[in-house]
Amino acid sequence: MDLMQFVNEVVFSFLEAVIILLLFIFLNDKKQFIRYNKFKSFVFFMLYMIFSYWASTYIPPVFHTICIAVFMVVILSFVTQSNIYASIITVGIIGILIIVTESIVLIIEMIFLKIDMATMLSIPKVKVLHSALCKVAQLGVAAFLYRFNIKINWFDMLKKENSTLSFSILQIFMMTMFMMSVNFVVSHQTDIMLYNILLFIIYLLFILLGFLDYKERERLLKIQYKFEAQEEYVKNMEIMMNVIRREKHDFANHLNTILAMCVLNKPDSLGRIETYIRKLTNSLKSSYHFFDTGNDYVDGLLAVKSNFAFENDIHLEVDIETPLSEAEVNDSHLTSIIGNIVDNAFEAIQTGQDRDGKVVSICTYIENNKYCLSISDNGPMIPEEHKDRIFENGFSTKSDKKEEHGFGLYIVKQLVAQNNGEITVSSSEDETEFLIRFNVRGHKNGEISSNTYQRNTA
Repeated sequence: MDLMQFVNEVVFSFLEAVIILLLFIFLNDKKQFIRYNKFKSFVFFMLYMIFSYWASTYIPPVFHTICIAVFMVVILSFVTQSNIYASIITVGIIGILIIVTESIVLIIEMIFLKIDMATMLSIPKVKVLHSALCKVAQLGVAAFLYRFNIKINWFDMLKKENSTLSFSILQIFMMTMFMMSVNFVVSHQTDIMLYNILLFIIYLLFILLGFLDYKERERLLKIQYKFEAQEEYVKNMEIMMNVIRREKHDFANHLNTILAMCVLNKPDSLGRIETYIRKLTNSLKSSYHFFDTGNDYVDGLLAVKSNFAFENDIHLEVDIETPLSEAEVNDSHLTSIIGNIVDNAFEAIQTGQDRDGKVVSICTYIENNKYCLSISDNGPMIPEEHKDRIFENGFSTKSDKKEEHGFGLYIVKQLVAQNNGEITVSSSEDETEFLIRFNVRGHKNGEISSNTYQRNTA
C-alpha cells in the first residue's frame, strides 16, 4: 500500500468515523458523549475504519455501501444507547449530508480545475485533495450543528404518525439519488435515452405523490384550525370562570351587607335593602352578557369582551340580524378577526379624547347576497393618509412603537382573504367602521337559504 492509498483508505476513513459520530451525537442532543465515553468512541472509530476498508475491498459495489450503512445504524445505536428507529433516520440524514457535501466539493473542483469527474478521480493526488476538502466541509457541518444547537426531538416525531415528515424525507432522498445518478451517468457514459425516460416516469410519479401530500396537508390544516378554535374557546371560558369566581366573592360581601341591615332592623331598613338590591341587580345586568351569535367560539369571546367593556366604561352593542353560522368562514379565523378588530376599537376609544358614551358596535346582516359583519366605534377618526396603510405589516399609529404593535389588522386582512372575503374601513369624526363581507354559506345561483335575513337595500 503506497502513501496516497494509505492516507485515502485509513487516515480519511478514521476521520470520517469521527465526523459521523460527531454528527450523530449533535443531532441526538448527546454532545457530552465523547467526553464521558472516550474508550467507546475510540472503539467505534477503529471498528468503522476496519469494517469500511474490509467491506470496500471484499464486497461488490453498492452492496458494500448497504453493509456499511447497516453497520453504522447498529453500532451507533449500541454504542450511544439510542433508539434503533432514531438511529436509522439519523444515519440516513448523515448519509445525505455526506453525499451533498461531497457533490458540492466535486462540482467546485471541476469548475476550478477544469477537468471532468472521471479524470479527476483517477489522479491519486487530486483524489486525496478531494477527500481532504470533503472532510473539511463535513467538519464544518458538524461545527454548524454544534454552534446553533440543532437537534431532532425523536420522541415527538416517533410517537405519532407524520406523513408530512415522511414526504419531506422522501424529497431529500430522491434529490440525493438524482445527484448520485447524474454523477454516475457522467462518469460511465451509460444509455442517456433510457436514463431520461426512467427519470421522466419518476418525475410524473413524484408529482402524483406531491398532490397526495398537498391533500394531506389540507386535512391537517383543517384539524389544526379546529384545535386553535377550541383552544381560544377554552381560554375565553377560563376567563369567564375567573369572572364568575370574582362575582361569587362579591356576592358573599353583598349578602353579608344585606344580613347586617336585617340584623340592625332600623326603621328604614326595608327600603334601604330594596334600593341596595335594585342597584346590585342593575350592576349585574351590565357587568357581562352572554350572546347568541350562532357561533359558540365567538359567544365565548364576546362574553369576555363585554366584561372588559363594563370595567372600562364602554358600551358594547351586539346586534345579530343573521347568525354567524351563515358566513362561509373558518371558526378559528372568524374568532381572530372579531377579536383583533374589537381590541383595536377598545384601544382607540380609551386612547382618544374623553367623550360621553363610549360605544363599540357589532352587527351582522345579508346585503347583495353577501354576509356582512360590521364592527364600529365612536373613537377618534382615522386620518385619511393612514386608511391605506393600517392593514400593512408592522404599521402602527401608537406612540410607544412596541414590537408587538402593527400586526393585528394585517393578520385580519390575511385571514379575511383566506376565506374569500373583503374588508373595508370608513372613518369620520363620529364613527369608524370596519365592514367585512363573506360569501353566504350554502349560497347557490344567487339564492340564499331561507333561514337567513336579507337586508333591504332599496
